[in-house]
Amino acid sequence: LQCVTLTSLSVAQTASVVDVTLPNLTTVVENVSFHQVQGLKNLSLPQLTSIGGNLYFHQNLNLKYVGTQSLTKVGGYLYLHGNTKLTMLRVSPAPSAVGKYSYFHGNSALDVPARNWKSISKGTYTCSKNKSCPACAEVSNCP
Repeated sequence: LQCVTLTSLSVAQTASVVDVTLPNLTTVVENVSFHQVQGLKNLSLPQLTSIGGNLYFHQNLNLKYVGTQSLTKVGGYLYLHGNTKLTMLRVSPAPSAVGKYSYFHGNSALDVPARNWKSISKGTYTCSKNKSCPACAEVSNCP
């Protein structure tokens, strides 16, 4: 797909999706959501800069790579939970805002990228049961 803007991007409970690459996508008006997509290994959205709603990854058991290196704004929450093989989360070196909370939990192979998530997030920042969490002194339940 050569999309630049999507209303939403959502995939749930399927094994048939393995790699998702949208090289020209810059904006998602609502949510980006991948829920229990058992076949998903790689997601690459290298030009995505803004999500109006939530960025949600939940129990994608084979997911290894998420590339959102241009993403600077998430209007809702940032949620990564139970993606046990996720080893690489590429995010912007300078994300500017997460409208609600940032939640990283149970991604046992993930070194959560070193960013000041607590100040970026308008709500809470939770980081627990990942391979590592940045700024553990500022958060409860760090490994």
